[in-house]
Amino acid sequence: MPNHSLPRWKRQNQPQRPTIFTATNAALVAILISVYFGFVAWLEVSQDSNVDKGMWLNHRLEQLFHGRNRQLHVLVPATQSTKYLCQNLATAIVNRYPPPTFLKWGEDFPDKDGFMFKVSKTLEYLDRLPAAAEQRGDLVLLVDGYDLWFMLPPEVLLQNYFAALDETNRELSRRGILGIRVEGKSVRNSVMFSADHPCWPSYADGTPACSLVPLPPELDEASKMREAKLGLEWKERRYLNSGTIIGPIAEIKAMMKAAMVMYREAYDEDNELHFNDQLVLSDLWGEQERRRVDLVNAVNGPAKKLNPSIGLSADIRAELADPDFPPRKVAEQHGSPEFGITLDYVTNLAQIVSPGGIDLAWVRANHASLSLPVALQNSRPFQRLAKKQDHLSKVGWGDVSLGLNVINNQFFTLWHAAGEKQLRDTWWPRLWFHPYGLEVIQAATPNEPIGTIRGAQWTAATPFGGLSKGAGAGAWSDKGEWLSWDKVCRSFENLLFNVSAETAV
Repeated sequence: MPNHSLPRWKRQNQPQRPTIFTATNAALVAILISVYFGFVAWLEVSQDSNVDKGMWLNHRLEQLFHGRNRQLHVLVPATQSTKYLCQNLATAIVNRYPPPTFLKWGEDFPDKDGFMFKVSKTLEYLDRLPAAAEQRGDLVLLVDGYDLWFMLPPEVLLQNYFAALDETNRELSRRGILGIRVEGKSVRNSVMFSADHPCWPSYADGTPACSLVPLPPELDEASKMREAKLGLEWKERRYLNSGTIIGPIAEIKAMMKAAMVMYREAYDEDNELHFNDQLVLSDLWGEQERRRVDLVNAVNGPAKKLNPSIGLSADIRAELADPDFPPRKVAEQHGSPEFGITLDYVTNLAQIVSPGGIDLAWVRANHASLSLPVALQNSRPFQRLAKKQDHLSKVGWGDVSLGLNVINNQFFTLWHAAGEKQLRDTWWPRLWFHPYGLEVIQAATPNEPIGTIRGAQWTAATPFGGLSKGAGAGAWSDKGEWLSWDKVCRSFENLLFNVSAETAV
């Protein structure tokens, strides 16, 4: 409409609204945020004279450049449904984890890749993701399917992951190597495995994965006192266990590619364990740590020089010196021996069961004067059932039995029955949700938001698109098929919750 045809009051020049968020102001806000996080990072290490504060500050500021909206991908190697896979899926659902993707679902096992399918199928999944998933800093959680339970919600897992990474990177800074570039990659921990106390496969004893890897941190004094009072022994968790892995997409992908190269090109086909993901990933970690020892020696000079051959047999030392030694060869093909691998030394993420589980207990935090993880203090475990079961609406996390390591007083986020598989049956009824398990599962909706952690909004990954409204709980196959709870686990409900398939709602 021409201006002259408008009413006079509309033809008058209207005052323009001031633009508040200009490019200049945006830059100023970014600077202020950086200064704030830099100050926080400085406070974290200001009392530790052994930490290189410049390296540490750079490490913490880099976290600002991740996306503000990030996703968690949950991968579970699983070829078929069993009672124990349904335990895994049930615990994921009730604790509001993203729907897991079952790797190799419905396929034959073993095949040409044997037990390496955890690695090969993870790579296939990651290669299908859009570039945006890697760019925004999504995380991948890869866990065993038939002997592992999700014990606490994903917000606890993510908070514990970042806190544990911070501590292991502080240690790299104390050693003087955090952020140093090695053949194009910075030394920095980003991929976390669960930690175990035996080094296995057993024939690997004396290899770098068993002898050159870092010693775990010592127990704090309070934990030592509990250990003595209870007459228990803290098992030193020094060695890699591939049952739990969490890390950024790019780093997980690089590590898995190197593992597949090692498997396909370097291992003896006659070796019955050549196809074992535990062995291959341990060897990669051992090579990383051997190179880190060399780097520490180069940085600190002869006065603090470490001997990388301590504990190694003459045969192993000769093998390490061989340029065709598989991990060394693969590291060179990969372009760098640095994979960002570290371990969950204090069971912040996954609790691997000690023999008999004697150092574990089921306790109510409110009854034992224990502190809950921060993420649980303002939420309720039965919030999905509050409308149907009024008596559950006020039940808090401190009122239900949670798994606790009685030596270090850590509530464990994941539980792995690696060597004590009989406990999957005897401990299952102890889980906090068990009396209402089927009701909680039926009330669940997939893709619930996770929460705000480290300044980012975390949500469930949707690798195969969204689900229709009203879709119940379940999982994905790695081919993009939605697997409802009923399809995967209905026939096992009686074994899990004492409900027959005929009477289940």
